[in-house]
Amino acid sequence: MTSNTNVKKKCYTLTYKGKTIHYDHPIRNGICVVCGKRRGRTYLHHQAYDDDNPLAFTVELCFSCHARFDKRFRYGIAYNKKYGLNGYFLY
Repeated sequence: MTSNTNVKKKCYTLTYKGKTIHYDHPIRNGICVVCGKRRGRTYLHHQAYDDDNPLAFTVELCFSCHARFDKRFRYGIAYNKKYGLNGYFLY
């Protein structure tokens, strides 16, 4: 019996500050932490940036919740100040 040394492992990627980082373990669970939505794509929203650990201070959001919390969207800052996210307020 021979072993296959060419077995490919699944690779998970994160684009952080223009660089693609590869992980050998899942970095998303597919569930929005705000509304619990399990369908569609989720986004990792950084509450703060840590160059040594890009996954630190991240939360997983669906598109709708990400649009409400992200500063780049129209009402993001006001929504963040009013509701926060799991005890954190995003600014």
